[in-house]
This record gives sequence, structure tokens and C-alpha cells, in this order.
Amino acid sequence: MKTLLPVLLLILMACQPKNKESSSIDLPTTTAPMEPLTSIDSTSTPSYTENALLLDSTGLSNQRTYMDTSWTRFSVAANKKYTYAIVAARKADHHYKQLLITDQANQRELELTLVASEVAWDSAIDQRRNDWIRLCNAHHAAELINNLYLPEAIYYNHKPPITDRTALIAEYAYMNRPEYSLHLAPLHREMVNTTFAFEIGQCSGSYGGKYMICWQKDAQGKWMVFMDSNI
Repeated sequence: MKTLLPVLLLILMACQPKNKESSSIDLPTTTAPMEPLTSIDSTSTPSYTENALLLDSTGLSNQRTYMDTSWTRFSVAANKKYTYAIVAARKADHHYKQLLITDQANQRELELTLVASEVAWDSAIDQRRNDWIRLCNAHHAAELINNLYLPEAIYYNHKPPITDRTALIAEYAYMNRPEYSLHLAPLHREMVNTTFAFEIGQCSGSYGGKYMICWQKDAQGKWMVFMDSNI
């Protein structure tokens, strides 16, 4: 028995970790660009309604962009017929984000496609949204449009899209009624790249539906509405 003790002691010493550092494992800390939140069928080809509105960074487009892979970043029912969604996608080595309106058959009624990159949210957009709410509730529709919408901004609400400020001021004339009130509360917001951002949110007050906005930074560095929809 005495001769076995030294052997047992050597075995026990060999089993002990030499120090805390040598027993730890370094975990990877890399993050994939635009990591998807919810995966969708990357092999399916999207279908479109007969009069689907297609948009890109220049405005109205007739180009459908078929992706190699895509993921839903956020999705919410706008009403009983339509869904708002933000999708991240890849085609070859290029990254994109899309702002979508789809119907009950999952056909795309609106598709805005932009080249994407990883960018942190710009809090200046939140102040611009607050300006939008303030001018709306002050019943200054013309001032709201002239100060917060690009000259070529697009407004979509089932009818042919409105693509100029004068027509949009007329469309938003109901905001001038003294009893009208509205608040915008974002449900999801994310940067697309350094000059574009997507936002989907909930309205409350005189209108209780959902809204979507695409913000664009203008040449003076001010965030403006590029596309607006409440369906």
C-alpha cells in the first residue's frame, strides 16, 4: 500500500488544472453583417401584384430585384389585408435591404430596394420624427411637407403614388383641421446605409393604423422623408 501512495499522488496532481487561464476557452466574438432575425425561403421567387410599386434610391423604378438569399428583419400586420416588412438580402457579394408591403397572398404591392451596409442608428432621425409630430399637431401641413419631405418624396396609399410636394400638401390637408391629432410610435427602425433608414410604426390619435417611412439624408446632412405610406 505504501508503494502505491506516490503513484496516486502523481495521478491526482496531473488531473488538476495548472491555472485559471490555461483552463479557459476563448469564445469567438465576430458578428456577421446584417445577421438575419427570421429566415424565409431563400429559394422562392417573390410574386407581385399587377400594379406593384417598385422603388430604388432614385425613386420610381420598373426593375424587380431577385435575390439569392433573404431574411425577414421585421414584419407586422398593417391591417387585415396587408403586411409591412423589412427584409435583408444578398445577391452575389452585395447586401440589400427592402421595405415591403405584401397582400394576403404574399404578393408584393410595394418594394423599395436599397444597397445596405452596417451602420448604427442615427438619433437625429428621432428628432426629425418629433418635428413631424409637432408640425402635424400644430395643423401646419404645408410647413410639415416643405420642411420634412424631399422635393421628389413619394407617398403611397393604394392610389397612384404622389410624387411632388404640392400634391402631397393637398393630400395632407386634413391635418389642418383643428381637431386633428396624431402621434407616431416606432415599432421597428434600422439603418440601411449612411444615407437611408427604414422605420415601421404605430399611429395613434385621429388615425390608428400603421405607418412606414424611408428616411434619406439630403445634401445638407438633414434627414428627410423619401417615402411615406399608411395603408
